[in-house]
Amino acid sequence: MELPISCRTALDELIGEAAFSTAQLRAAVEKMTVSYKEASGHGARLVTGRCEVLAYAASRMPATYGAVCTSLDAALAALSQDDAETLTTVLDLGAGTGAAVLAADAFLPGTPRFTAVEREPEMLAVGRRLTADAPVDWILSDAAVFAKKAAEAGQTYDVVIASYMTNELSDDTRRSLLSLLWQITGKLLLLIEPGTKVGSAILRDAKKQLLSAGAAVCAPCPQIGDCPLNEDDWCHFTCRVARSKLHKALKGGDVPYEDEKFSYLALTSLPHQPASARVLRHPQKDAGKITLTLCTPAGREIRVVTKRDKPAFAAARKADAGDSFPQKQDT
Repeated sequence: MELPISCRTALDELIGEAAFSTAQLRAAVEKMTVSYKEASGHGARLVTGRCEVLAYAASRMPATYGAVCTSLDAALAALSQDDAETLTTVLDLGAGTGAAVLAADAFLPGTPRFTAVEREPEMLAVGRRLTADAPVDWILSDAAVFAKKAAEAGQTYDVVIASYMTNELSDDTRRSLLSLLWQITGKLLLLIEPGTKVGSAILRDAKKQLLSAGAAVCAPCPQIGDCPLNEDDWCHFTCRVARSKLHKALKGGDVPYEDEKFSYLALTSLPHQPASARVLRHPQKDAGKITLTLCTPAGREIRVVTKRDKPAFAAARKADAGDSFPQKQDT
């Protein structure tokens, strides 16, 4: 998975115009890494200067793009094609440099119109350049302030996306914002967080809160009850994204790809058909059998599929973590 070429070209142009060296960008990435670890959960302003923003775009945008693409694809799979085609207005809150806008532009059918809300002027300026080929209106505003005004005005958007941003808020602030997000969601709300124990716990809490507000989960959960995983385990998936030469230099990597671990939750008010089961971990493949860890309507299940069950075995051979999987048929 790779960012659109128009975005990659624009990013190269911006870095060239600013004349930042690889060493300067790498130092900015290291500084941001420390800042996020120390200030996460407090809503601090972590990426403000042009060098930091360009370093963020080069090092984090591909992974965010991949996570939104993967999550949105799973959410759309639960909807009918006719309903998916009604998703024509999209709000990206805490838009950063526009990764979610580009992902939704690539995956949503038709030609939706986007509204991208970002509180940092430098982020917005760079994001506008990187999403120049998408039909998007950029708005400089704090996400909570914008959401509150939209809710008070009765404004709704068919799709609302909040990716990698609610984890930066305190618990009370996050729950208040989530309530507003559901109020302004017309049809589909997509939440994405880091694929960590904390990120998954945030979404588990969001699920309980928003189900009580009338939302329904269309992905990844195949059931609407409490999460069946214990406290030592958590729901997360992986997407593989391509690394550019600069990306490898900034992250200190040698391989031409990066595996992004993320957690997500897609909620809807539309009719939907969630996965009958979801693969939670990479399948364990042995001679003549494949062992799957599944989330099912009945809870967490370890399923061993053998060659004797040809249809299931064929599906298991192709399955990966995050994929839907057919329910076991009674015999």
